[in-house]
Amino acid sequence: MIKEEKNNEYKNMIIILLLIFLIGFIGVTLALWSRHFIGTKQQEIITGKLELVLANESAGISLINSVPVTDEQGKTNKPYFFKIINRGSKNAIYKVYLEKDDSAYINGEHIEKPMPWENVKYFLKENQNEKIGDLTGDNKKRLIYESSINTNEEDDYLLKLWIREDATNDIADKHFHAKITVEATYDN
Repeated sequence: MIKEEKNNEYKNMIIILLLIFLIGFIGVTLALWSRHFIGTKQQEIITGKLELVLANESAGISLINSVPVTDEQGKTNKPYFFKIINRGSKNAIYKVYLEKDDSAYINGEHIEKPMPWENVKYFLKENQNEKIGDLTGDNKKRLIYESSINTNEEDDYLLKLWIREDATNDIADKHFHAKITVEATYDN
């Protein structure tokens, strides 16, 4: 009996020593693998007011019953005018998007007739800069321009849309509805 008790105590002591060794080994291993950086860190907090206004937005941007035309003819189409005004206390970098206007398809008779965006081209004029582009890719939201704007300034835009010259007859009886959206960040 006494011998059995000593064996149990001996086994318990070995188990305890193994646990201590295992915990020590894990602790040393983690300490060796962890990184410690010594130095100073500088954090900067920039405050200010970012307020961009999208003004004079057209009621809706649409192509209904349009036919394919050349780029030169498309540039003579009816323009949509809008402005981006920076009323904030910080300069801004912004992106102008043409975004699918789902409400025009859902609220109207056009729910079954959306035109694929790859058939649409655009002409965009911002102050003195001009750009012709197409709307290939995703049919939800398309980046059409990027720029920066200083505090208390405004950028004037003119946008024209048309159906590309090489569009097939698949566009017959199809409609295109979009709206302008703007995303901006501070310009450091």
